[in-house]
Amino acid sequence: MSTSFDSIKRGLLEAVEHAEGRAPQTRVHRPRPVDVKALRSKVGMT
Repeated sequence: MSTSFDSIKRGLLEAVEHAEGRAPQTRVHRPRPVDVKALRSKVGMT
């Protein structure tokens, strides 16, 4: 199969393992909250 398919399949299998608590090496990135009002004001957008 294609490398794209293999990559997607591997990612989905890792997601299932993570959801079931079986993937301790998985990193979870949680972005910080963004103050959209302040950001828009800073760049001059309404």
